[in-house]
Amino acid sequence: MKTWTIHGLLALLALVSIASCGDGMSDEVIDELFQPPPGATSSETCTGDDDAGYYRLVFASEWIAANFESYPTGAHFAMFTGATHNENVTFWEPGGMATLGIERMAEDGLNQTFANEIDAQIVATNARSKFSGSTLFVTTGASSRTINFPIWGSHTLVTVASMIAPTPDWFVGVNGVDLCDAMTGWKEEVVVEAFAYDAGTETGTGWTLTNPPEDPHLPIAMIPGAPFRDMVGGTLRRVGTFTFTRL
Repeated sequence: MKTWTIHGLLALLALVSIASCGDGMSDEVIDELFQPPPGATSSETCTGDDDAGYYRLVFASEWIAANFESYPTGAHFAMFTGATHNENVTFWEPGGMATLGIERMAEDGLNQTFANEIDAQIVATNARSKFSGSTLFVTTGASSRTINFPIWGSHTLVTVASMIAPTPDWFVGVNGVDLCDAMTGWKEEVVVEAFAYDAGTETGTGWTLTNPPEDPHLPIAMIPGAPFRDMVGGTLRRVGTFTFTRL
């Protein structure tokens, strides 16, 4: 599987934070209610620091009981948390070790520590903004979460993560999706398949929230099989898709 890899605008917007399961974000964030200013459109280029792009992110869940060999009661994706950033920072990646923020997000759906890590990178100028989307319950069938956000030529990468719940430390996300093509400008659409990842911080192989810690922690890894195998063929299934569409 290939993982694809505000400032003046803030004065114009009243930004809202949405609380979900966990501690939520207490400070200002861009959430799914964000809309570009009236008449604003993405710039033709994306290589200048202030070249602005506007995107709609849709996470479409395919994690329903009919698709998988095992399925929990109360299935949901906890609050989505993301950032726009440059290549100087990696918030999470397969084969890397989970930060405390990723650990808390993956184990408990708590996103404040992850948000603090993003804030620190904003101060360090490696990230430019953060955004959030509310909890997505999926037990009633296929569903989706939509988040609109701005992005700039100085920070063209996007990272997002959300806990798969109830699980030990499993999550879904994208790491460093680049929305800029230096030759053609802002990409019109990028689709990323979403598979389940294990944060490597807590033991457990089933639908349980409370388990002993993994000691020592293991690298983040895609879960290669159960319980995310196909109901019929027994092959690994994605749990959804992330689609980034230019506005």
